[in-house]
Amino acid sequence: MHRRILSATIFLLALVIIESNATIPDKTSASDLPHPKVNWNDSVSYRLPSEIIPHHYTLQVDVRMNEEDFFFTGTVHISVNVNVPVKRIVLHADSLVISESATRIVEESSNSSLVIISQTSETVPQFYIINLAENLRLGNYKISLSFSGNILENRIGLCRTSYGTSGPNWMAITQFATTYARRAFPCFDEPGLKATFDISIIHENYRFAWSNTRATQTLQNSGRSITYFARTPRMSTYLVAFAVTGFDGQSARPGYAVSTIVRPEAMASAEYSIVKGEQQYRAIQNWMGQPDFVDKVEQLAVPDFLYSGMENWGLITYRESVLLQMDGVTSSKDLQTITNIMSHEYAHVWFGNMVTPSWWDYVWLSEGFATYFEYFGSSLVHSHWRLMEQYVVNVVHSALSYDSLSSTRAMNGEGIGSPSTIAQSLDIVSYQKAGSVIRMLSHIIGEEVFCTGLRNYLKTMALQAATPSDLYRLLQAEADASGILQTHVTVENVMNTWSNQPGYPLITVTRNYSNTVTEVSQERFYLDADLSTVNPDKFRWWVPVNYATENSLSNFNVTNAIDWIRPQDKSIIISEFNSSGWVIFNVQQVGYYRVNYDTTNWHLLINYLRTNNYDVIPPTNRASLIDDAFNLARAGYIDYSIALNLTKYLHQETDYIPWVAASNSFAFLDGRLLRQPIYPVYQKYINSLVKNLGKSLSFHENLFDLHITKLLRNLILTWSCNTNDEDSLYNAQRLFDIWIKDPASTITPDLKSFVYCSGLRSASRNTWELVWQRYINTDLANEQNLLLSGLGCTADRTSVERYLNISIDPASPVRFHNRNTMFTSVLRSNVDNWSVVNQFVKNNADRIVDTSGISRLLSMLNSLGNTIVSREQLNEFQNTLSGFNEKYFTTDVNVDDIIARAEKTLAWIDMYVPGIEIWLEENIEKSSSTASTVNIFTITTVLLITIVKILIDDLNKF
Repeated sequence: MHRRILSATIFLLALVIIESNATIPDKTSASDLPHPKVNWNDSVSYRLPSEIIPHHYTLQVDVRMNEEDFFFTGTVHISVNVNVPVKRIVLHADSLVISESATRIVEESSNSSLVIISQTSETVPQFYIINLAENLRLGNYKISLSFSGNILENRIGLCRTSYGTSGPNWMAITQFATTYARRAFPCFDEPGLKATFDISIIHENYRFAWSNTRATQTLQNSGRSITYFARTPRMSTYLVAFAVTGFDGQSARPGYAVSTIVRPEAMASAEYSIVKGEQQYRAIQNWMGQPDFVDKVEQLAVPDFLYSGMENWGLITYRESVLLQMDGVTSSKDLQTITNIMSHEYAHVWFGNMVTPSWWDYVWLSEGFATYFEYFGSSLVHSHWRLMEQYVVNVVHSALSYDSLSSTRAMNGEGIGSPSTIAQSLDIVSYQKAGSVIRMLSHIIGEEVFCTGLRNYLKTMALQAATPSDLYRLLQAEADASGILQTHVTVENVMNTWSNQPGYPLITVTRNYSNTVTEVSQERFYLDADLSTVNPDKFRWWVPVNYATENSLSNFNVTNAIDWIRPQDKSIIISEFNSSGWVIFNVQQVGYYRVNYDTTNWHLLINYLRTNNYDVIPPTNRASLIDDAFNLARAGYIDYSIALNLTKYLHQETDYIPWVAASNSFAFLDGRLLRQPIYPVYQKYINSLVKNLGKSLSFHENLFDLHITKLLRNLILTWSCNTNDEDSLYNAQRLFDIWIKDPASTITPDLKSFVYCSGLRSASRNTWELVWQRYINTDLANEQNLLLSGLGCTADRTSVERYLNISIDPASPVRFHNRNTMFTSVLRSNVDNWSVVNQFVKNNADRIVDTSGISRLLSMLNSLGNTIVSREQLNEFQNTLSGFNEKYFTTDVNVDDIIARAEKTLAWIDMYVPGIEIWLEENIEKSSSTASTVNIFTITTVLLITIVKILIDDLNKF
C-alpha cells in the first residue's frame, strides 16, 4: 500500500507546519489524527487459533449493482488442514450475513459431513465460530459457507464508486488491506495464512470483471455473465482483489506485462503509466533476480479510492491522481509522485506479496522495502532524477522528524492484534523509518552483499511468511561469505537495536582542539531536549560511524562504517583529526541519526559554507547539516543562532537537495512566527536568500531544463511569492490574468501551484467562481488537485465559507479523498482564515459528523489545533471544543490532547521566538547588503555541462 506520505518536500501554501511535519493523511481516513488510546497488548484475543491452516479457497461472488440496490452474494469453499484435534472452527467474518443452513464441513478423505451444533459471531474480534459435535481429527477438510452483504461507498471491503459526468456510472472494487477481506467473504484473514484462490465473479453482461489473475473464460446466461480466473499463487487474503466495471478500457501493448484499466474518457492519460510502468517493473524484477508468479500487472485507475495505491497481486489499484498523467498539464512533482508510487507497488510483488510478513508487527518487512524501492526502483529508469539523494530529504528527514517524539513506537510493533492497532502500525515508522534503516543497512554491508542477500531471501522465502530473523539470517550468510563485517558485528545484533527500540540516536561530536582527541557519544534524540535527561542510558544502538574532514574530502565517498558505537558504549574516542578544519560525521547521511558538534566545529562549517568551495561538501550533507541544526535548535540542544547562521550561505546555493531541507526548516519557523511582529522581517530575510536564484531560474521553462531544475524552480518561486517578492508576484499575477481571460492559454505545470494561489488570493468573487467552474469541467485529477489547493487561497470570506460548505456537502462534486485538501488549503493559505475555519467547524459539527463521520471532525480539529500560534486562537478553540468530548468522542479519543499540544506550541514560542527576533534584527540589514548575487552565467554553464554529460552518457549506451 502506498499512503502518499506528506514528506518533508511538501510545503504548505502558507507554510504552516504542524507539531510533527511528517504525516500520513492518505492511507486511512484518520491517519493524520492523534492516535486513539488503544490497547497494544491485545494480540492474543484477536489472533485466530493455530490448529487449522487454510491452503485453498474456491470463491464465487455475485455482484449486483443497479440504481436502487447494491449488494453481493457468494459462496466460498475453504480447504484446510487440521493439525490439532479441535471441536470448533474459528475464522473471520465482518458485516456479512451468513446462511447457517448452507454451512458444511466435509472431511476430504471420507467425503463425510460433520455435525454442526451451532454457529455464532463475535463482533469485537470479528470471528465466525462453528461448533461441532465431535473433534476434528488430523487431516484435510473443506469448509463451505454462503454469504451476502451490501456494496457501500465506504472504500473498504467490497465497495463501490462512481464515475462520469452525465449521471453516475458505478464500479465495484475491493480494498482488503488490512483487515477487510472478511467484509467480502468468510476467511482466515491473517497475513501469514497464505493459500491459493480460484475466483469467479458473476456480473451483468454489459460489465467487465477483473481479478488477480487472467480470465480463463466468460459464460453468459440470461443477461448475466460469470467470469472465471486462473488459480493464484499462494498469497494472503488481504491481497485478493476483484473489480466489476462498466468499461473495458484496458490499454496494453504486445509483450508488455503492465497494462492500465481506465475509464474511456481518461485513456489518453494512461500512456505514461504503461510505458514507464513497464520499464520500471522490468528493471525492478531484474534487480530482484526472482520472477513474478503472476504473469500480468494490471493497473486499475479508480476515481475515488482509499489509498494512493494498493498492491493487490496482479491487479494493482490506484487513485486516478497518482496514475494518470498528461504532458503540459502534470507537474514535475506530480510526475515523480506517479513514478515513485508505481515503483512502490511493483516492489510489493516481492516484498509483501511473494514474501509476506508473518504478522502485522513485522509489516515493515513489506512497507519499509517498498518505500526504499519506491525511490531506488525508479532510479533504475530515471537515473538523472537524483532520486536517492532526494530520498534523504523526502524520506529520511521526515522519518527523523516523526520519530523524535516521545510517543513513537518501535519498528517491531509488539501487541498488534485488533483492527485498530493493525491500522495504526501502518505509519511513518513502518514506511519511512524502516525504509531509512534499510538504506543504512545497505551501506553497512555494501550494495553487492545487500543485493545478493535479498535475492537469496526472496528465493528461499518465496510464497512463505517471514520474520525479521529470516531476513537477517540470509543477509548474514552473504556478509560472512564476503567478509564485509567485523566478527563481533552481526546483522541481527545491529538491526535488533534499530527495530526493537523507538526513536534514534543523537551523536554528539566533541573535539579537543589542543590535540587530536575527539569524543563521539550517543543518546536518544527527543524533540524536547529535557526528556533526554530522564533515564538517559535506557536506549542504545549499534551506530555505524563514518566521517570526512576538510583535509580528507575523498572520505565523502566512504559510506560504510569506519567505526562503531556499540550499545554498551556511551561514547568512543577517535584520535585522528587535527585542530585545523572542520569535520562532518554521517557521510551522505546514510546513518539514521542526527549529529551535533561542539560550537567551534559548527562555526568552522558555517564559515566554510560561505566560501566559494562550499559545494565540495556533497548536497546530501549540506542538507543534513541544515536539517540537523534546525531540529537541534528546535529541541533546545543548540542555540538558534547556529542554525540561522548556517543559512547565510544559501544565497549562493543552487542545488535542490539542500534547498528542500532549508525549505522545511523555514516552513516550521514560518508557522511559528506567522502572528509575531517580527514576521515581515523574517519574510525579508528568506526573500534575500531566494531572490537572485529565483531571478536566474525565472518563470520561463527552458527546453533542456533537467527534472531536478524544474523541482527547484517550483520550490524557489513559491518561496518568492510567499515572501511577497514584487517581481515574482507580478509575474504570477500576469500569468493568472492571461489564463483567466483565455482558458486555452497554458501555464507551465511547475508554476501552477503558486500562480493559482497568488492569483486567487487577490481575485474577485466572480473570478473565484470562474475558477471553480473550471475545476468542475476539468477531468484530469492532477489539475483538479492544483485547482482545489488554489481555490482555498481566496481572501474573500463569502467564497471561503462557500468552499468550506462544499467540502462537507454529500452532493459535492469533489471526490471524498480530495475534500480534506479543500479544508487545509483554506486553513493554511491565509492568516486571517483561521478564525473563519474555527467558527465553521463549531457551527457545522453535526453536519460534518452526519456526512463524513467522527474521523473527519477529529481531523479538522486536529488541523485547527496544530495551527494555533496565539493565546487568542487557543481561547477560541477551547470555546469550540466545549462539550465535544461528551457529544462526539469516546474515551478512546480525547480532544484535550489537541489542546495540550497547542499549549506546548505556545510555550515553545515564548521560549525561542525572542532569540530568533534578536538574530533577525541583527542580521537582516547586513544580509541584504552583503549577500552575493548569484551568477546567472555560472548557473547556466553548470546546467549546460550537466546536460551535455547526460547526452554523452545516453549516446554511450548505444
